[in-house]
Amino acid sequence: MGMRLLVVGAGETALQMAAHIRNGGGHATVLTPTPPEAVAASPVRSTQVKVWRTRGQERSLGFDLWPEAPQIRGIWCQAVEQGRVLFEWRGTLTNPAVSVNQPDRFAAWLGILDDRGVRIHAETRQPITAAYVDRLAQDHDLVVVTTSPKDSDLAELFPADPAFPALPPARQLLAVYLDGVEPTPGNYVQLALLPEGEILLIPAYFGDRTTSEGRTCHIVLMEARPGTALDTFRDVKDPAARSELLLRLLREFAPSVAARCGRATLADARGTMAGAVTPVVRQPVSHLPLSGRPVASLGDLAIQMDPLAAQGANSHSDGAAIFARRALAHSGPFDEAFLTACSDEWRQQRAYPASRLTSLLLEPPPPVRQLLAEAAGQPELADTIVRLFETPWALEQLLSAPVG
Repeated sequence: MGMRLLVVGAGETALQMAAHIRNGGGHATVLTPTPPEAVAASPVRSTQVKVWRTRGQERSLGFDLWPEAPQIRGIWCQAVEQGRVLFEWRGTLTNPAVSVNQPDRFAAWLGILDDRGVRIHAETRQPITAAYVDRLAQDHDLVVVTTSPKDSDLAELFPADPAFPALPPARQLLAVYLDGVEPTPGNYVQLALLPEGEILLIPAYFGDRTTSEGRTCHIVLMEARPGTALDTFRDVKDPAARSELLLRLLREFAPSVAARCGRATLADARGTMAGAVTPVVRQPVSHLPLSGRPVASLGDLAIQMDPLAAQGANSHSDGAAIFARRALAHSGPFDEAFLTACSDEWRQQRAYPASRLTSLLLEPPPPVRQLLAEAAGQPELADTIVRLFETPWALEQLLSAPVG
């Protein structure tokens, strides 16, 4: 009998980890408070761009289901102040990335896992507490927690790591999926760097719940520095009002982006979100309250970062692959030492470099600002910067190289 995984959550990390374990001959239970049939109808909760490396992981799992999604070739970066472009450049990715609406992806993946014999345990009658997980854990070898659902105390098992300072959100976020946007040449992400924050125009793919088909659209993601003139959307709840406000802010702060959105309309009432990400790094291993069994944190519960650098979903895919690879090859107990080794590999090799890249883009020190400006006259440097989104662990090598 193969090893048995219990994973709490039904997002990027949990579903991919369950698939890795099942494909490797193990058994998996996905514990979630959301019934599978409700996932596709869920509103957008985040944005994501998957790079070629983690797309390869999805392909190996049979999860790369949207070949018609626009292939993102790179980033078109512009520094904009008071509507005027100070400098701009384009950098290419090594291989194309894609952005597919997460509720559509997760709903499809849940169906695939169910067909493969993964148990989808949708608990809708009571909160998924630590004690509840402890009872289910009796029938499993490995327990991983990727989220703390509403009314749950699971997050309390994993206090913030004191080695990482507690910080407030660096940005207020507004994301809207739009139809009718004029694509950038080559399907590049258009990135406007403003004194007030950042604005991204991202080629994307959005499912249609009425026809079970999808369509190409665009995401506009606004990242507003708190307290600036761009930070005006916190109290706007209505999807149509969010879309209208976003288009007005584009005309005021990023005319070059607004020019592509002259005929834009809201793609779907599900396709808006607003809020903020409080960065957190939680301790990697804890123990369940009744049995004392070790349990690991992974995904957004373990490390949460702002979406500016598109690192969260990619880092979480890596975490699922690393934990599953180690678990399937493991012949001993799934004890604290094993969980710590898994977490250390993921954090040191993938999550921490991704978090550092995100932090440096949110608050770029003078050397990073200089690199961004120098790239306007150096196409090779522009490519190198953009490819950090694929390989964030190469950041230190770039920063140590002479500029100019």
